[in-house]
Order: sequence, then C-alpha cells, then structure tokens
Amino acid sequence: MTRLCRSLVDDLGNSRYWNVEIECQSIHASFARELVPCEIRPFAQRPAERRCWLLGIKARFKDRDLLFLDPDNGIAPEGLSPTRQCAGKSVLINELQELAENHRAIVVYHHQSRRKGGHTEELRYLANRLRDGGFEVCGALRAKPWSPRAFFILDGDEELCGRARKIAASWDGWISWHSDI
Repeated sequence: MTRLCRSLVDDLGNSRYWNVEIECQSIHASFARELVPCEIRPFAQRPAERRCWLLGIKARFKDRDLLFLDPDNGIAPEGLSPTRQCAGKSVLINELQELAENHRAIVVYHHQSRRKGGHTEELRYLANRLRDGGFEVCGALRAKPWSPRAFFILDGDEELCGRARKIAASWDGWISWHSDI
C-alpha cells in the first residue's frame, strides 16, 4: 500500500469510521480481494457476472460505516459498457449507488486523466456526475505529485470532511482539499 493510501486510511478511518474497507494493520479493516470479473467470455455474460460480484461485495460489507474504493482507473467514464474488458478497472456510478445503501460514506479513488480544461475541471465534472447520481459530494482530496489522483468523499459528515481538510494541511501542498467542486 502506498504511503498516501496508508495515510488516508489512518487519518480518515480512526474515529467512529473504524470499519474502513482496505487492508491496513493499524485499524480494524477488511479488504475485498475478489477481482472484478472482466475476463468472462462471451462478453454478453460480463454484466451478469459483474452483478453477482457486486452483490457478494455488498453482502460482505453491509455493516460497514465507510467504504474506501480503489478501482485501478477510478470512476468509469460516461457510457463505458460493462461488457468491455477495461470496465474491470473502473467503478460504475450505479455500482456506487448500490454500495451507498444505508447512506454510508464512501471514499472513491480516481486517477485523473488529461481531460480538456485540466484537473480541477475534471474534479468538477466528476462531482457533477456523482451529484446527478444522488450523492452528496463533500469534496475531493487531490494528490499532485507525479501522477495526479483524487479521492472523492461521498455522503460524508462534518467529522469525515474535517479529517480530509487535516490531511491536506498535513501534506504541505502535496495534497489539496477541494470542497468547492
């Protein structure tokens, strides 16, 4: 686990949010190791297999207060079909909606792209898509070094957002908090 992810888990997860879904020794946590079924053939079966995978994840972590999702590429682009093999590297917004049952908070990783308008514009664009999906987007932590990435906080309370602000302050400009997206 990278230093950044370990710090986020430790700093976001040490409070009433003790059930963070990531492998970490310092807090009580669980990790879903089941891979997204993206190699299935024929391609037409991928959505059904992915649905079974999602239902299994939902059942396993139904009592958790906070989910930390770390898909390889982040939030799926609009129109990405779950029949595509590359869909296994992204989380679909409808999947986030299902995982958010009981109004639990979610922190979701997104690897930033070269979207026209720049990284801040991409944060706004994704935040609007998430809002359109019914989420309260509390903000996003954006890590700047080398390969920009963001961690969106969905349906979080003031305590969780306060922890995110502290993370940004403690990383001395390497991580910024964007509550105005």
